[in-house]
Amino acid sequence: IRPGSVKTLFELGGHDGADTLQLAEAFAADVHAFECHPGLLPQARQRCASHPRIRLVEQAVWDTDGRIPFYPVVRTIEQGRDIENVGASSCFRAGTGYHRLYEQEEIEVPSLRLD
Repeated sequence: IRPGSVKTLFELGGHDGADTLQLAEAFAADVHAFECHPGLLPQARQRCASHPRIRLVEQAVWDTDGRIPFYPVVRTIEQGRDIENVGASSCFRAGTGYHRLYEQEEIEVPSLRLD
């Protein structure tokens, strides 16, 4: 991708905004960053607030507008050790049989359709 050819980016899962800033700088494009995790939003807001080409949308992207279940990861265990992995939070429940064990809560978050 030629960076100059990109005018708009959609980041689905903006996390804490660090990658969002890098995208805006790498592509000199408008970035629409979607993040719905309440625990990540304060840092994302702070990071993105002063950047004129970033729009932080505090909603999940889904196939319906409204409110949906969301599953924040509250603990991740890999090879018997706790590791930090809040980025594995999802609109889906974690599966089993993976090399990591995810403990999740269930909350509701706002959602929207992109169309």
